[in-house]
Amino acid sequence: MKTMMRQMGPMIQRFQTVCPDCSGEGETIRERDRCKHCLGKKTITERKVLHVPVDKGMQQGQKITFNSEGDQGPDIIPGDVVFVIEQKKHDRFERKGDNLYYKAEIDLLTALAGGTIVIEHLDDRFLQVSILPGEVISPGKFVVAASLVFLESGADRHL
Repeated sequence: MKTMMRQMGPMIQRFQTVCPDCSGEGETIRERDRCKHCLGKKTITERKVLHVPVDKGMQQGQKITFNSEGDQGPDIIPGDVVFVIEQKKHDRFERKGDNLYYKAEIDLLTALAGGTIVIEHLDDRFLQVSILPGEVISPGKFVVAASLVFLESGADRHL
C-alpha cells in the first residue's frame, strides 16, 4: 500500500492506494532482470486443451477429474478441473440405469403372425428382434434384444 497526500484548496487529503510500481506485491523487479514473456508479472496466460475420455456406459452425474490442472501461479496450489457428465435426451432411445429402452410400433400382422423388427443401435449396428408366431404381444411388453457387457473396475455392468 502506498500513502498519498493531495492538496485540494485549503484542505489536505490523505489516502491509501495500491502501489503502481509493484501492484501491491511489495517488491519490484528491475527492468533488465524482467522476463521477456511475463514482463515481471510472474505469470502468463496460456490455453490448454484437455481431452475428456467419455466411455460407453457412463452415468448421469459421473465426474471426470484432472488433478492439478486449474489456475497455477507462484505461491498458489493449483486446483482440480472437474467435468460432470450430463446426459442429453435421445430421439429414439431412453436410458434407465444401465438399460436402453426403444419403443417400437408393431403392425397388427406382425403382432399376430410373427416376424422380425429391425432396430438401428447407437453404434450403427442393426439388431433384429424376432416375434414368434402365436407369441402374445401386448402394449407395454419388454423384449431383451441384446446384452452388452462393459467392464468397470473388475465388476460386470450390462447395457
